[in-house]
Amino acid sequence: MKKILTFLQRNLIFVAMFIVLAIAGAGFYFVRKMQKDILVVESDIRTKYEEVKQYERERAKAPSPQLIDRLTTQKVQVDAAFNTLMTRFSTTYPSIPEFKVFPTVEYKEFLLDTEEYLVRKARKNNITLPSTLPFQEKGFPKQEEIPILSLQLTVLKNLLTLLIDSGVGLVNNVAPGIPSTVAFYKVLPIDLSITGSSIEVVRFLKYLNNPSSFFTLESFSITKSGQDLFRADLKINAVMLKKEGTL
Repeated sequence: MKKILTFLQRNLIFVAMFIVLAIAGAGFYFVRKMQKDILVVESDIRTKYEEVKQYERERAKAPSPQLIDRLTTQKVQVDAAFNTLMTRFSTTYPSIPEFKVFPTVEYKEFLLDTEEYLVRKARKNNITLPSTLPFQEKGFPKQEEIPILSLQLTVLKNLLTLLIDSGVGLVNNVAPGIPSTVAFYKVLPIDLSITGSSIEVVRFLKYLNNPSSFFTLESFSITKSGQDLFRADLKINAVMLKKEGTL
């Protein structure tokens, strides 16, 4: 203990300097932290101040009780419109295969498999389909074309399956258009021509109106093509709710 006191007496100046530097360092740290906190508060104040000034310049946009009521009413109307669409259209988005390793080759296999499936199903149900689907069979498409082609092919597979199940005797022609985006859903137009009895045509129209179907009938014309046979030319839209990562 005596040695420690002797050491402190001899080095009193250095000990005092150390203590002063430690206090100064701690004070400097707290001052810097306080300055940063002040800058954050000042930034928040400036932001709020600019918002207030903006509301003064554009009073119609200020969050007044009237504006809140108006926005609440608009939200209710939008929710109602959305719920109407949800009940009118299927929420199912076609399950489109992803081609990642060799996209062009994998798409070509998907096309051939789809054609084989439809031909086999149509033959089993005594339905006549067009000799080929409206897709390029020779060679390979460009890789950037594959997403749209895959969507068109998947939708056509769904539509022709619906046609075969409805028992329509003859599919004269089917041609998908280019998909477009409308709000939160996608629309793919399709031109379709079929021939069948009145019962078969009406049954197919009923199938289109099924809640599980994402197809909507835009327009159609019917002409008599033979005894008890009618040709129907239809314009159909496939209405599909978009999902994350889809086209």
